[in-house]
Amino acid sequence: MSFVFAGDIFYLQKKERKYMKAQTVEKSIGFDYDEYSCRMNVRDIGTFEGQTLVIPREYEGVYVEGIQPYSFQGCKNVLRVEMGDNIERIGEASFNRCENLQTVVLPDKLRIIQKHTFCGCTALKSITLGKNVKQIDDWAFAECKNLQEISLPEGLLRIGVRAFFACEKLLTVQFPSSLKIIEKDAFYACVGLEEIVIDENVGIIGDWAFADCKNLQTIRFLGTAKQWEGVEKGKNWNLGVGATEIQCTDSTVKLKKTIAKDKWYML
Repeated sequence: MSFVFAGDIFYLQKKERKYMKAQTVEKSIGFDYDEYSCRMNVRDIGTFEGQTLVIPREYEGVYVEGIQPYSFQGCKNVLRVEMGDNIERIGEASFNRCENLQTVVLPDKLRIIQKHTFCGCTALKSITLGKNVKQIDDWAFAECKNLQEISLPEGLLRIGVRAFFACEKLLTVQFPSSLKIIEKDAFYACVGLEEIVIDENVGIIGDWAFADCKNLQTIRFLGTAKQWEGVEKGKNWNLGVGATEIQCTDSTVKLKKTIAKDKWYML
């Protein structure tokens, strides 16, 4: 084994790890070969110091199919990530705390946004999700304080715990008709959120899901008042919101006031 020096960091380079020449000779990202699938996976940032990170379709003639957990965690130089439709998996916390990351376009083959994938990407303003995403896992976009818009694809089934916690500049969210579950704290402390549109097929809204969304004035439900009553709503799901009623397709339903209990406020 040998060491690769990048700035003030040493990277341990094992024999099975490969490095790809990218853009210039001194810029490279690390790869591991998966003997089981006979495919490549991105392993780490290696010596890459550029601002646009491009994940290639193949390396040395071998298909690149995924990004391993924690691969780019804490990389401060990356502003934009580009990846092709070859990427099927992005591991947990792969881009966690990439504080200067601004733009990401995710491939259509991706089905799950794993835990903490983009958590703490405070410069991220917009993200395009692939059309086949079924689940946004816990803390996936938490504390993306500059995230202003996100388009949730049809086919999405679940939004996880604190998935969008403290996304302070998110203004509006329209949930797809496929969505079944909004987990607890999912949009907790999204203080800029002004409007949400909930489809009639949503069956569960978890505890504190929209709590402390102080500017949330409009909540529309694309179903009848009777259907709204059938939605399972957790404790204090709407604590502190500005809205006083739910706009259903046939009438309005007055929101019940909630009282904070057993919750430690982080903001």
